[in-house]
Amino acid sequence: MSFIPIIEAYLEQQNYQPIDLSAETLEKHHVNASSQEELRNYLLQQTILYPNKIFFGGYLEKRNLYQGKKLFEEIEVRNIHLGVDFWAEAGTRIFCPFDAEVVVSTYNKGQGNYGGTIILKHQQNQQIVYTLYGHLSKASIQQYKAFTPINQGNLFCELGEPNENGGYVPHLHFQVMLEIDENELDYPGVCSQNKLSFYKKNCPNPLTYLGFKN
Repeated sequence: MSFIPIIEAYLEQQNYQPIDLSAETLEKHHVNASSQEELRNYLLQQTILYPNKIFFGGYLEKRNLYQGKKLFEEIEVRNIHLGVDFWAEAGTRIFCPFDAEVVVSTYNKGQGNYGGTIILKHQQNQQIVYTLYGHLSKASIQQYKAFTPINQGNLFCELGEPNENGGYVPHLHFQVMLEIDENELDYPGVCSQNKLSFYKKNCPNPLTYLGFKN
């Protein structure tokens, strides 16, 4: 499978740089990950080492980015990331990786939530898969209704500012799901250790679907 770009203007895999934002790594660098200011500063420091790159990563990463957010601690602690994050500035536009139709285009409000959210449905190799795009701008979600078709390669949404993306340093949360309840507006992007076995099966590594090579 050839590489499929997902971030506007970053068209080759060599433009993408993996980054580790696990609890262990950020603690080692004395970064309080629950502070978005400290996280932003850490990412800016990394751009000096890797200029003109898009940082990405986080699949099944155990993180402390969610500490102190009620959304992730209501029933049990959820801190294992189920998607891949692409760190780019607000307003950056996103490519649709495969021919699709819209399942959900909504705004999930609240600190730590997705903000602007789109879920797409795709037919891939005789299999239905779903992709989720979180932390989008409010403007991105206003143009779509359920069943709207989107062609592969279309620039179809953009990243939101912190005041509309759940309060995060701007980035795209990209996730693949094999099955969903199509009435679900807010599919989990982070799970607990107790639920990892289920979600790992239903949410395979998104990088495989984008053709990333090790």
